[in-house]
Amino acid sequence: MNQILDDLMVVPCTSNTNRPLTVTQYLITGDEIGSAGIRVESVVRCESIFTLNKSMILRKLGSLSSETINQVNFCLIAALEL
Repeated sequence: MNQILDDLMVVPCTSNTNRPLTVTQYLITGDEIGSAGIRVESVVRCESIFTLNKSMILRKLGSLSSETINQVNFCLIAALEL
């Protein structure tokens, strides 16, 4: 689907990890930090889904493991109340 459409659905990540996590959030820690292309622990905020035009994406920072993607998917399911 991403090859066909001009827009991407994305969720933000924040380095503000001071607040307690909710069921819609996933904390990136440890070895995941480097592979994700970030410098510090960060929270994936699946409750804030939005779209961006592909032209706004300048480069890929990193990637997430299959296990991390599965965990983020659970957070997305919770955010969408599916």
